[in-house]
This record gives sequence, structure tokens and C-alpha cells, in this order.
Amino acid sequence: MSLILSARANIGSRLVRTPRCGTRHAIIALATLTLSSFALAKDVDYEMTDFRTTQVDANLYVLRGSPNTDPGHRDGAGGRVSVLVGADWVLMVDTSYAALHDKLKAQIRAITHAPVRFIINTHAHPDHTGGNAAFVREGAIVLAREEAREALEVIPSAAVVKANRNHIDFLDPQRLPVITYRSGSTLSLHLDDEIVDIIPLPSAHTNGDTAVRFERANVITIGDVYRNYGYPFVDEAQGGSIQGMLDAIDLLLHTAGPDTVLVPGHGELIRRADLVTYRDMILDVRERVRSMTEAGQTREEIIAARPTSPYDEKVAGARSQLPAGFGISADRFVGSLYDELEHGPPPLGRLDALCAKEIEMQEPVRDVYRSFEILLILRHIEFGSIETTLFINPTASTTPALAQAAKQLGGSVLHAPDAATPITDQIEAAHRVVDELIARHQQPGSR
Repeated sequence: MSLILSARANIGSRLVRTPRCGTRHAIIALATLTLSSFALAKDVDYEMTDFRTTQVDANLYVLRGSPNTDPGHRDGAGGRVSVLVGADWVLMVDTSYAALHDKLKAQIRAITHAPVRFIINTHAHPDHTGGNAAFVREGAIVLAREEAREALEVIPSAAVVKANRNHIDFLDPQRLPVITYRSGSTLSLHLDDEIVDIIPLPSAHTNGDTAVRFERANVITIGDVYRNYGYPFVDEAQGGSIQGMLDAIDLLLHTAGPDTVLVPGHGELIRRADLVTYRDMILDVRERVRSMTEAGQTREEIIAARPTSPYDEKVAGARSQLPAGFGISADRFVGSLYDELEHGPPPLGRLDALCAKEIEMQEPVRDVYRSFEILLILRHIEFGSIETTLFINPTASTTPALAQAAKQLGGSVLHAPDAATPITDQIEAAHRVVDELIARHQQPGSR
């Protein structure tokens, strides 16, 4: 096997102070937010689910679960799995539900007896990552966005854990990606005669979305950025947004050619033209919702007016009832559009807003500033204190935008030590700078 791993990324040390609304509030927030991602698995008929294989190129296959056995994905159980086969290795994109590992492995064995060596997760949801741990124990390594790894580190609610107790150990480190990358980076695997490009996408379905391009095969897996069963779904709890979805689609349109096969996480295989139609639909419905919002209609009134009606007959599952009390696909989509138009896309999901609700705060998120070098989040939490999360790149120079953001906060910019500085010293230095920034921010007259 010929393997060359090439990466270009801003990779550095990282300091994390875990966001919390007090320990109890964090558990409540995270449990509520992750429920939509995990709860559906308990209703899947795993025993009646099998996989069907479509060959899309000489060495590239797409596996799809049986229809009508997964209430959350009636078009096919779990997420689609792509399989690239080499002489003595297999690369997978996503691993479906944990409970389907044996069936998925058997379907791969019908193609090749080579071992699975590489797994790329398109995002963190368990219908795409559930099988990670089992394949890792058999010798695979997992690659994914850093944001996807962070999402996988979150323990869901007790109800979700109970529903998956026979399938997923949420404390199992084997399920976590060991090679991660962030937005703005590029990563390529050179595997025999195929080049596999791992492309971070804007925060669309989640904030950890990835597309995977197989250059020679002219195929791109696009995860749940697109679906042709039901309307678009953004997981706001994990940083997804409609605008991010449009940005991700634009990136995919730029990347794909007219004959490129696009493999969505759910639904039928598509081409670039289908993505254009999908984007136009989102834009049209968003404008309809915007007009209603500007006319003073409430969220409930807009949903009741059914602004998706011109498309409902064309979209399979448009008016289908979603499981676990999540309503109707079209209504969920319209509600997300309204929320985003009224409040803007969630910078890091709804955790802050939920924390604020739990502890009756007035300003859940005061300032959020991003750059590829440093991500600094200031959260107002109980007793008026501020919780911080800080990502440090030891070799990064301060960008003008970041410097301006810090100036607006009335604070200073973190100038990280060089890469040779011990990590403990870097963390200590970061704490000092952040504490100073918080102190200045809390002084009378500051913002």
C-alpha cells in the first residue's frame, strides 16, 4: 500500500475552560441539546435492517440501509456509508449506527476481505459515527473535524444513554477521532492511485461538517448538508445554520463538476444540478419567511401559512411526522429559518441561550469573536462571572480583525509564546491574559 498523508493547517496547542452554567445547568443544557441527535436511534428496527450496495466507480462503493426501518430516515436506515477499496486496505466515510456494525462489516466483506484502515466522519451524529469504536478495535483510525470530536465527547441525556445502552458506550475513547482538523485547513490522503481530499465545510448541518472528494473517481460525499427526503435540517445545538448550509452548498458547487457524483448522508445520489435546485429552494423559502417576518407575523403564524407549499409535493417526506415529537419536516425547516432571521445564526449552538434560561440571565452571550488563529468566547454565567474558552496557535500572528475585536472588548490580545514554550507555561500565560481581559471587561463603563 502506498500512503502519503499531507496536511496544511493552523495546528497549535489548545486551552479549554469548559463552558458551564454551573455543573447542574451544563448537564441540563447538553442533555436537551443532544436529544434531537440521538433519540431516534431507539426506534430503529435493527433486526430488519440490511445494507444495499451501489458501485459508483471501479473501487468505490456506497452502502445504504434498508428503507422504512428507521423512523428518522425512512428513505434508508442510518447514514450512507462510502467504501473505497485498495489492495490491502479499506477507507470508509461514516460508520452508520453502532448496532449495525456486524451487518455493515458483512456487506463490506462481500466486496473485499481487506481490513478497514481509515474512517472519515462527515459529522458527529450517531447514525454516521455509531460504528466508530467497533471498527477502531479492528484496526481502523478515525479522522474528523475537531468540532466533531468535541461533540462526540459530550455525554447525552440519561434517556438517550438508556436508549443506546446495548449499542454505544458514550465514555469509550475508541469512538473518538484521533486525527482532527479545523475550518480553513486542507487534508489529503494519497492512497494508491486515488487522492482523497478531506474538505471542511462551513457550519451547515453542524459546525463539524466535512465533505470527502475522491478525485480520480469524481465523487464527493457531502454528509447531511443535502437531503432529498424531507427539508433541510440544521442542528442548531451543534452550531448548524441555514446560512452556513448555503455557504457549504456554494463551496460544493465550486468543487463539483457537472458529472460529479454527489453522495448525501441520506437519500438518492445526485449531481451538481440537483444541488443548484436545492439551493434555490432554500433561498426562495427564506425570502418568503423574511417577508412574513417583516410584515409582523409570528413564528407560529408563519409556520401555519406553510411557505414551503410550492415545494411540498416535490419533496419526499415534506409533511411527514418526525419521530420523538419533533413535528413535521417542513415546519421544522420554516421554524429554523424564522429563528435565524430573527436572532441570527447560532455562533456555537444554543447552549448559551439555554444556560441563560436556566439561571434567568439577561445576556447569555455578550461577545463571540473568531479567527483561524484564536477563538475566544466570553459567556456571562451565574453570579455575573464570565466563562472563557480559548484556542491558541503558538505560531500565529495576530490578525487585524482579532486585534480590533480585543480593542472593542477593552482588553488586550493574547500573544502566544513560540512553539518551543512548554504547554504548561502556555496555559498559565493564557490564563493571565484572559483573566486580565475579563477584569477590564467588567469595569464600569466597558461595553
